[in-house]
Amino acid sequence: MSSWTFSTKYWQTHLLDVYQTQHVHSSYICFQACDMWSLGVIIYIMLCGYPPFYSETPSKQLTKNMKRKIMAGQYEFPQDDWQHISPLAVDLVKK
Repeated sequence: MSSWTFSTKYWQTHLLDVYQTQHVHSSYICFQACDMWSLGVIIYIMLCGYPPFYSETPSKQLTKNMKRKIMAGQYEFPQDDWQHISPLAVDLVKK
């Protein structure tokens, strides 16, 4: 059973958009930033059990609204799922 969370399309869109806006000489910074962003997403999933960004349309892996939220860094920490997570862990995800 595969999960859309770990599909190549889920990660690829963000990586390609960031890469296209960077110059060749700054590719290390670009990929380091992408690695840190990905680590934040993975930590978020490990702490609460679901990804910070998700498709509102089950038949699509990446909707326009989801892409907008990813690019803007808009995500939430629902109280019901995050009430037992330490403030330090939440701060780590935010950084």
